[in-house]
Parts: sequence; C-alpha cells; structure tokens
Amino acid sequence: MVKKNRIFLIVAPMIVALIYISIALNSGVILRRSEKRQSIVTEKLISQTSSLIEIMDSVKISPDGKRIAYIEPAGSKQIMVIDGKASRHYDSIMAGSPYFSPDSKRVAYTAQLGDKWTVVVDGKESGWFDGITTNPTFSPDSKRLAFGVRVGEKRFVIVDGQAQKFKYDFQGNMFTFSPDSKRLAYTAQLGEDWVVVVDDKPGKKYDDILFFSFSPDSRRIAYSARLGEKYFVVTDGKEGQYYDGILETTPIFSPNSKHIAYVAKQDDKRFVVVDGKEKKYYTAIGRYSLLFSPDSRYLAYAAQLDGKWFIVKNDEEGERYDGIGNTLVFSPDSNRIAYTALKGNKWFVITDGTAGQPYDGIAIGTPVFSPDSKCIAYVAFGGKKQLVVVDEKEDKKYDGIIENSLAFSPDGRHLAYAAQLGKKQFIVENGEEHKKYDFICSAPVFNSDGEQLAYSAQVGDKWTIVINRKEGKYYEGGIINVEKGGAFSSEGIQYFAFKDNCIYWVEE
Repeated sequence: MVKKNRIFLIVAPMIVALIYISIALNSGVILRRSEKRQSIVTEKLISQTSSLIEIMDSVKISPDGKRIAYIEPAGSKQIMVIDGKASRHYDSIMAGSPYFSPDSKRVAYTAQLGDKWTVVVDGKESGWFDGITTNPTFSPDSKRLAFGVRVGEKRFVIVDGQAQKFKYDFQGNMFTFSPDSKRLAYTAQLGEDWVVVVDDKPGKKYDDILFFSFSPDSRRIAYSARLGEKYFVVTDGKEGQYYDGILETTPIFSPNSKHIAYVAKQDDKRFVVVDGKEKKYYTAIGRYSLLFSPDSRYLAYAAQLDGKWFIVKNDEEGERYDGIGNTLVFSPDSNRIAYTALKGNKWFVITDGTAGQPYDGIAIGTPVFSPDSKCIAYVAFGGKKQLVVVDEKEDKKYDGIIENSLAFSPDGRHLAYAAQLGKKQFIVENGEEHKKYDFICSAPVFNSDGEQLAYSAQVGDKWTIVINRKEGKYYEGGIINVEKGGAFSSEGIQYFAFKDNCIYWVEE
C-alpha cells in the first residue's frame, strides 16, 4: 500500500508472532560479509505458554534486549511472566504493562485484585489503592519511580514508595523527571484551576497549563499557561509577556540550557520570542519547526509572509517557497541545515541554502545527516517509484522504500535501507542489493565501528537474523529483539526466538 504525499510505502507482515524487531550492535565480534555464518547455536528455554497468539500483544523487551516480560491468561485471572518467572494471580493486569527501567534492571506493572489496585515494583506490591491513575514512570537513572493513586476522592503521588503530601482532583499528564533524575514535575487540577507541581510543591494557579519541560541541565523549568483569554510562558516561576496565544509545542530550551524560545500570537501576527525578546512578525510560524542547533548557536524555524514560506535562521530569512515541510534538521556538528520545500507541485531538499533535484514528494522523517555530518540522504518519490538520494546522487528506483529504514553507520561510511521490488523486500547497502526475502522485518542497524550490519528477515513462515549477509538459524514462531537494542558481544549474537509455544534465549 502506497500512502499519498510524502510518506513511505509500508508493507509489513500481519504476523502476531513478530513484534519488536531490530538489532542494536555493541562493539564485538567482527564478521566478514559473506553468505554463510559459521556458528554454534545454543537455546535456553525461558518460558512455555499455552498460546503465543494470546501473549503477543503484551510482550515487552527491556532496553538492553536481554529481558522479556508479558501478560498471560490463567483461567479467569492474569499473571505477569518476567524472564520466565510467573507472578501471583491477579484479576487483571493493566494493558501496557510492564515497564522496564532505562537500565533494564527494574520492572513495574499495575495489577488488580477485587476492587483494589497496586503497582508491583521489582516483584513487590507497593500497597493497595482504590485506583492507579497513571502508569509507573522510572527516572532516567532508573533509581526512582513515580505513579499516581486514588484513595476515595483523594489523589496523590507515590514517589520511591512514599506518599507525597500534595493532594489534587485530577492529574493532567504523565510524570516528567528532570534529566538528572533529581526533580519530578506534573500538572494537576484543583477545582477549576491548574498548577504545575514540582517536587511536591504546587505553583501558582492558572486557568489552564498547556506544555512544560525541564531544561537539559535540570535547573530550569518552563511552561505555557492561560489566565482568562491571555496566554504566557512561565520560566522559573516568573511570568512572561501576555499574548493572545502560545504555540502548544513550545516553549523549548536550548541544549546548553541558556536560552528559551517559544512562538506567540498577537492579533494577526505570529512571532518567536527568545529570552523574552520578540523577533520579527510573520503571518504564520511552522507548528513543529522551532529548533535549536545541537551546539545552541543557532535557532531556526519556518515562517510565512506574503503567502510564501521560508526558513529563518538566527533572524536571517532564506529563499521563499510555496511550502516548507516539517523536516527542518541540523547536522550533528551544527554547521549544516536541511529541510524540504515546495515550489509549484514539486518538492526539493534544501541543504545549506542550495536546492536539490525536484521530486513528486519527499518522505517524512527525511532528510537525515550522517553522524559525521558529511553526508545527507533522503527518500524521494518519482511517479510510482521511490528512491534514496545521497548527496544529490540517486540510487536505483524501487517500488517502495520501507518506512524509517534509512540508516547510516556510526562512522558515516555506510548507508543501508530496506527496499521493495515486486513482492520481495531486501536491504540495500551502499547501493548494493542484498538477498531478497518475503519481508524485511526490521530496519538495518550497524554496530559501533560500522563493520557489522544486521536485520531480521522472513521467508514463508520462518524468521532469521541476518548479519553481514549471513543468515542465522530459522525459527517458525518468530524472533524478538528490542527496538534499537540487541545482544551483540564478543561471544556472538543473542536474541529471543519462538517455537512450539516456547520462548528461547538464543546464542550464536
């Protein structure tokens, strides 16, 4: 199926036994790129289930790719199975559970017995409540955990097993830990008013609170709020200028935390405000375009004036176009900038101010820069065909390029993606086609030195992991690896596989 406009052809197998597929490679064994992989396969039984189909929707893999958990029916009850170990029986376990911590060492889930609810953290129930109002949230360092609860009509937060003092009527969003994990913030409702609660201390009451965020250094917090018909940004507790509106995706902090920017509306004018200072007025500002460069030296966004769109970078306006896509991107070294633009009925990629070739469309999520900032690639549409363009050099045209499959190696020397020709899918690496399969089930992923390329593939009803063109063992039930995470080491590759209603930990 080809979706219209600037998106990929998406073709995926409707197989419930295959969900999170992709590989993240750590530095480890380097395999030469040949067709056959010489390996010894060992399988460790993790768990056996009555039906793989019944558990597939709930399977979760830890970020490091080495742990697996899922909800399994047990008669009229449900159990949580983590690394093959089953929990006690519960009346129900909340959909979306479980949740692994970022370091993969901890896991939490929400469960019900009778009319009471609990959050089970590392195998221990954390008290029983009339309701759990938010999913458990781990801090970035994995040491802290927060979730919302209800006791009668009272609602409050449990942080690290301790009930917080502040009580509220309704919680407006999920918890947000600061990047350093020391602070916790959320929005809450008191009667008709809204407040931002930081470290169990509520701020000033407002009619509405739209968006908030911590600065990257965790020292500052900013949010947009409303009083009556006026909107403003509150930064570190201080209200800014009142306006008719604030763009709901702002404010944003610069990566170095020194600057804050947002988009404001006053009458028929739209403009960016940086550190409290208004920039030039425009007819419109791109909804998702406001962006700081990685080194914080540049601020760019899409603006409209006199019916034409253009990019504004540090107050300097670029060339006018009929439209600008939601694809503004800086290179990792901050020295380059790229975006998509429309002129007439043709789309272009503009790189460092220079327009590329015209196409019928450019895929969402592209262009992308290589990690070393030297190369830029994107997916383009020409008629019924799609192709990858690298530094304005066209690769071969295909029936489709699989969505989100474009991947540079960490050193920027290699580029790979998944393509479709007829009914077959395959990986293209540096312009060279790999073996064709019925489906490519994951985006290609390189290891840290760029010498290993891995992906998962399907032939008929069997799946395998392919490393440097070498196929591993085939499994009829499917293969699961964590998104962008896998288990490569000096000993080889490790992953989860299904067969005969069993889950195995496989090492090659």
